[in-house]
Amino acid sequence: MKKEFVNLRNTREWVRCNEDSRAHLWRDRFTQEHGGEFKKNGIYWQWLEQTEKPEKEVVAKQKQLYIFTDPDGREVITDNLSKFCRENKLNKSTVYLVMNGKRNHHKHFKCRKVED
Repeated sequence: MKKEFVNLRNTREWVRCNEDSRAHLWRDRFTQEHGGEFKKNGIYWQWLEQTEKPEKEVVAKQKQLYIFTDPDGREVITDNLSKFCRENKLNKSTVYLVMNGKRNHHKHFKCRKVED
């Protein structure tokens, strides 16, 4: 089977892969021979040639660090704001307000982001 004709309607290859009683077998055989894959396009199947995709560069995102000052004046550095708030029974949205300068403290905890 020729891959140039598989997506052209009413060609031998197109009919075999779409309207033949054993179309699923023809599609399997075609993909084994030429690679790629068939996708359903309406009521018919369309063959898509597989192209090599370049590897995506994985950019390691550095975790945001937060410095909390507890009511006793000790500073605690954490990278997990939610976990710290749960452990100390703090409201996360109110801690964000403290961090952004809208409030001075929350339950006498102060918070700020570590700048790079």
